Amino acid sequence: MAGKVDLKEPKQAQFLANRYELDNLDMILLRHLSKFPDTPHTELAKLVGLQRAAVSKRLKKPAFKKAWDEVIADTKDIMQKNARLAAKRLTQLIASEDNTTAINAIKIALAPWVQEYMTKIGAEPVPQIGTRVYETTVQVDGSLVQKVIELEAERGGQSGEVVDADYVPKT
Repeated sequence: MAGKVDLKEPKQAQFLANRYELDNLDMILLRHLSKFPDTPHTELAKLVGLQRAAVSKRLKKPAFKKAWDEVIADTKDIMQKNARLAAKRLTQLIASEDNTTAINAIKIALAPWVQEYMTKIGAEPVPQIGTRVYETTVQVDGSLVQKVIELEAERGGQSGEVVDADYVPKT
């Protein structure tokens, strides 16, 4: 993988198109998906004037997938770096003098291990009292929507409640 390709730069976009033998429709799909990665295939089909099946076939081509990897390379690097920073910060919080902070950090750190263990032994996962679990989705317009998956027992939260439908990440 070469590095992040800026599709707004004509020379970089042309180099990518030539490198993977992508046509104009492939490049339109790449540009659109780089801005709105969760766009359904039916919408992409309307965008380029093809049938949904034809768009799906294009997106599955090995050359398209390699080009896509180059377009999103920077995003993957950023997420890996942020995961390392989050782990480092979580470690600091676990060592906190404040017991409440330390215990909450420990719960966060141990949650995946507990869930894995519960799955291995075939037990039902035990929901944590006072903990909310969110499902976060990115909308086509780039906004984030979070929904509560589990109830917050102490405060009587309701499952499915939309928590933040207007948050738009700064780019």
